[in-house]
Amino acid sequence: MLGQKGKALLKGLIEAKGEVVTKDSLMSAAWASAAVEEGNLTVQMAALRKAIAGLGAGGEFILTVPRIGYQLQSRRNTRAAKHLLIRLMNKQGCLPKRIVTDKLRSYGAARRQVMPAVEHRSHKGLNNCAENSHLPLRKRERAMQGFRSPGGLQRFLSVFSAVRNLFVPPYSKHSAIAVHLHRLRAIAHWKAVTGAAA
Repeated sequence: MLGQKGKALLKGLIEAKGEVVTKDSLMSAAWASAAVEEGNLTVQMAALRKAIAGLGAGGEFILTVPRIGYQLQSRRNTRAAKHLLIRLMNKQGCLPKRIVTDKLRSYGAARRQVMPAVEHRSHKGLNNCAENSHLPLRKRERAMQGFRSPGGLQRFLSVFSAVRNLFVPPYSKHSAIAVHLHRLRAIAHWKAVTGAAA
């Protein structure tokens, strides 16, 4: 049984008529006046997929387009996968070094037709990168999920990376006193640059 949010998401996907719907537009459709995190959308999409799978053969499938949004397809076959790969390749403007997908076989067949020289990794866990769950920089990714626009995210990252590199010591085995001295020097440098009172 679908809740109100699930029905709003399904309506947004159906109205797109097979086109990719961005995560932002889906979140504004389901949570019009509330500020929500992307994790809420992921949970609702999982519930929606489960409800649709309960319809049996002939039901619609929801395809995740990594870092962009979701797409409703009547069938998940080679033709649909080929169409998706071509559209993503045109959007990126160049061939990727490798593609990572779930274990659906139609991605492999489409990849052999569209981009035979590109490495293809097909595994259940490897594609989790698209959902920001198994990335090496989890703290940075968690901070990035709160941004609704790419511009705001870019402004944050341009400052965040430089500041983080100043305060976090290089990764190697240091004694506690060495880390403490590194942080003291970083804070002194920060105060000198920003003009903060000592």
